[in-house]
Amino acid sequence: MNHRTFILVPGAWMGQWIWAGIEQRLRARGQVVHAMTLPGLESPPLLRYQVSLETHVRHVVDFMKVSNLREVVLVGHGYSGLVVGQAAQRLPDRVCHTVFLEAYVPEEGRSLLELADLDVEAVQRQINDNQGLWPVPSERVLAYETQLTTADHRFLKQRLVGHPGRTVTDPVRLQGPLADLSATYVGRQAPAVIRDWLTLPEPERNWHHIPLAGGHWPMLSTPDQLTSALLSVGCKTAVRALQT
Repeated sequence: MNHRTFILVPGAWMGQWIWAGIEQRLRARGQVVHAMTLPGLESPPLLRYQVSLETHVRHVVDFMKVSNLREVVLVGHGYSGLVVGQAAQRLPDRVCHTVFLEAYVPEEGRSLLELADLDVEAVQRQINDNQGLWPVPSERVLAYETQLTTADHRFLKQRLVGHPGRTVTDPVRLQGPLADLSATYVGRQAPAVIRDWLTLPEPERNWHHIPLAGGHWPMLSTPDQLTSALLSVGCKTAVRALQT
């Protein structure tokens, strides 16, 4: 088995704690793993008004530089697809593959709220009314995630924290075509922005899709299948879809 370095970046409202089960499984398979908590996602959150999308991108970039990490598989969940996509472009000599786990794929000039097709003005009002933080999902919203158990719902309700508002309203700034990134989308359905990239002939294709039917939080609902998916990705090599 190839021994690689994984950096696991959580999505909105979460910290490194969401990756605990995946960390354990990857390390048991001999992998080096770093799970991150992004600035402003501490509990309680700090620097809520100052933290921007660029703050999060720089945090990941600086961590790789300071730690002198190379041959990194960079994994971003949900919101953090925007973070890892930009970070990977900035350090192509250190990031060998990027994994978008049930994640938003960054598009130049668009914010997370725009990519999610949310009412930007309404969410901005929520953020303003919540001291600069994007409020955590309601129980009604979480109830749509039917793959989660009652214990999972309780766990999330206890641990989720407000997310720094600027990070979801700031526009993405790419440094080149994202199609050139060596990447895999892991999740239920690949987003429209990458579907054409997935149809390219194998020698020309940089992107792949691993179907995973674990809902939005597969690290909780299907941790073994997610671990297998992560272990199947290669560094700048072709990846075959793992059917689950």
